[in-house]
Amino acid sequence: MKSITLPARLEELARINQFIRAELPAWAAGLGGKIELAVEELLVNISQYAYRGRSGRAEIGCGAVETAEGPAFKVTVRDWGAAVDPFGEDPP
Repeated sequence: MKSITLPARLEELARINQFIRAELPAWAAGLGGKIELAVEELLVNISQYAYRGRSGRAEIGCGAVETAEGPAFKVTVRDWGAAVDPFGEDPP
């Protein structure tokens, strides 16, 4: 699985989407928009809550993987900011 590490800012979204599209296999092309939307939401949450508006970075990984149910496209998003429980209390 390939990955890129970029500043966790919405200004990087075009580069992230370009990276995802380049790794998306033809059989998953119809999922591209949904994957990009999910990654955008994660990037917004990371920049607003994990880094609370300060500088930080995010690592985006993606690629085709084989599962017991067949092929799948896996996306991982990692940050090094403060932990936030989306089901807990409102973030600071």
